Amino acid sequence: MRSTLSLVGGRVASGLWGSRLRSALALTGAFFLLLVTPPCEATGVGTEGHTFGQTGIFNSPEASRRLSREKLQAVSAGLERVTGWAGIHFERDTVLCLRDVRESGSGSPTARALLLKAMQTVTIFLEDYSRSFSVAFAAIQRRAVSHPDSGRSIPIFSLRLDFEDFRYLTGHPEALEAFDMGFVLLHELGHAVEGRSDPSDRRGTVEPGECEALVNEVRRELGLPLRAHYRSEHVFPSLLSDFSFGRIRFERMVEHQGKPRLETYFVQWPTKFVIR
Repeated sequence: MRSTLSLVGGRVASGLWGSRLRSALALTGAFFLLLVTPPCEATGVGTEGHTFGQTGIFNSPEASRRLSREKLQAVSAGLERVTGWAGIHFERDTVLCLRDVRESGSGSPTARALLLKAMQTVTIFLEDYSRSFSVAFAAIQRRAVSHPDSGRSIPIFSLRLDFEDFRYLTGHPEALEAFDMGFVLLHELGHAVEGRSDPSDRRGTVEPGECEALVNEVRRELGLPLRAHYRSEHVFPSLLSDFSFGRIRFERMVEHQGKPRLETYFVQWPTKFVIR
């Protein structure tokens, strides 16, 4: 059992998918997930946001930041799309639960492994930051480290989500599918679980960076275009306009008349409402 857990959780960063890992990820029924995920109850979460040794993904205990049932369903639906696990839900609107999931016949092995590792190794509190100019789509912040009696150190994170930002997204259907709630969540899990970083300098305008490289692997497994750069471009409708859009480019190689061709797709949002 120990070797299976380390295999499922430990190879996301390297991208090495051996036969044992593929076999483990194929066991996506309730029995397998009961073995490797925390219980579907928030027994270790205090009312002030502290945890006593329990890993997993939780709704915020703070009333002002707590996600509504509708928003929790949006989170679950996003994770279902990228993992291919149907039945992901929040038990009693509090804790993410994988107990009743079933294989849908699609989904990304990389996304499944990343979500499982998050459930096993960290504590994440989801916080509603809708209509906030301090968060663009999502942002994750490390809050503390829990030291339960077992001696195991468990990092605690706040994952802030601005649901309103997603309403402003427009663009090619292929790009919108590659930049939905599920992919934004995976990006933040890449920070928390794998310690991957975003490019902090001008490289972000021409390359996706460490974290998006991981998310691009998920897109590749789902047959979606890949994100070409991390930092958004600013686009003005006209030279006289003071209104601009933030834009991200996605790319995919396709065969056209027997020859490879690079296709480009864009997703954009008004910078007046989404600060990024």
